[in-house]
Amino acid sequence: MKIILIMALMLITPIAQCALEIPEAAYYSVDPKEGPIYITNPAAGLEDLSVYSYTYSVDMDTLKENAGVEGPLFLEIFNPETGSWINTSINSEVDGSDDLTRIGVVNFKVNLADLSGPFLGLSKFRFVDVHATPLRDANNGDAFEFSGPNIIVNFKDESYRSLGGGRYAYSVMARSERTVAVGLRATSDGNNWIWVGTPLKSGSKGWTRLEWNNAPHYRVVEFKIYS
Repeated sequence: MKIILIMALMLITPIAQCALEIPEAAYYSVDPKEGPIYITNPAAGLEDLSVYSYTYSVDMDTLKENAGVEGPLFLEIFNPETGSWINTSINSEVDGSDDLTRIGVVNFKVNLADLSGPFLGLSKFRFVDVHATPLRDANNGDAFEFSGPNIIVNFKDESYRSLGGGRYAYSVMARSERTVAVGLRATSDGNNWIWVGTPLKSGSKGWTRLEWNNAPHYRVVEFKIYS
């Protein structure tokens, strides 16, 4: 009788189970995922901002929870040509803006040309604390590093010159790791943009001048990856 009672208790008593709780991965993205570094002084109010800036988006609450940290964090961006990290001085507490479509996600807009010399290749980004210590997973010690963007071309030294008769030449210095089609975009009213002439190709890591000749006068011109 005692044996039967013990067996009955074993059947109705739940057996303790151990479960491994997996922290949610912090959402991140970079937009655009691929593009240029454009060293210039944009025409305020007239420029196509997508030509110059990248938006880094991160679920900051989840990132901090997984890293076991609090307080302000600072954005660093990796230069793949030098193998070094660039401190942007962007403070997660004051410099970001809340994403209206994704709860908890903070957006940071960065013009990479403002940071240091231009670079080519696949970049990545991370956050460091007030002691400049990179964030790591509190459970396994893995570094929190996020991929992107891929920089495929650099632009600098844009210029123009008059050819007479109301015609102009527009040029820019460019360099790239692979062949990239570059187009000249222009506007006369600051709202309507058009492609001008035929795209030219950048295909050298050394700086090469690209020039569009015999074009009309435009109020603003920009150089952009042609697509």
